[in-house]
Amino acid sequence: MPQPPPSSSQTLSEDKSPICVSIKLGGKLIQAEKPGIFNLKRQSAATDQIKLYLTLQFNEQEQPLPIGRLKFGLTGGELQLRVENGIIFLASPGLNQAFELSRQQGRQNPEGSDTQSCVTVFFKEKKLAIKGSIGTQKIAEKAEQNQLSISQVSHQGSQENLTWVVLGEQNNCILQGSLQPILLGTLKVTAKPCRVESIFSVSPQDIRITDVTGLLPHTIAKKKRVVLERAFVRRLLKRKLKTYLSRYELRYE
Repeated sequence: MPQPPPSSSQTLSEDKSPICVSIKLGGKLIQAEKPGIFNLKRQSAATDQIKLYLTLQFNEQEQPLPIGRLKFGLTGGELQLRVENGIIFLASPGLNQAFELSRQQGRQNPEGSDTQSCVTVFFKEKKLAIKGSIGTQKIAEKAEQNQLSISQVSHQGSQENLTWVVLGEQNNCILQGSLQPILLGTLKVTAKPCRVESIFSVSPQDIRITDVTGLLPHTIAKKKRVVLERAFVRRLLKRKLKTYLSRYELRYE
């Protein structure tokens, strides 16, 4: 279940394409131990600590146009985590394990569509300050649940800023489904206000148009159509691509 933010916290979210991708952070304040004869020293040095949880949702989104419409989805992107006045101690296993991206029952791609949903998605830690090794855990396939597995490059230690590259198993497959709340790690508050910001950003190469209506004649060759569709992406989604598609901020005071 989603974790509510601490009682003394504030949240701020911004989704430029909420159906396409939505990110959310949850926090749970760790209660300090009661003073006792064996933990007085630990208690005197204690600081506020918060368990952080991440939720992600992906889907195709329709974009209305003056003439016609288009539908697009994501084939990848970047997930960033930024911290002010705090340090994150990453959970073990945290993101270094296989997850399940659950999809709605009965949801199928339209007949005749060449759109393919990702079977496996990888989170790769981008920062080079800490070396890591790829750790992937297989999940038993359950066709009736229509789930996607996720894995990520492992890392150790604490970080103030992290970036993960999100990649599909196959080229041009569309991210569809939701990642239920997963424990990222523990946030140690070093000063107040403490701010944690999660951002999901994309480049034009991460966006794939899955359907176009009323814009391009069907007689156009496939290669030319791909070029024109890419031009539509750059022009119509230019503002969204400058910064991020989804942003969520958790502020603790």
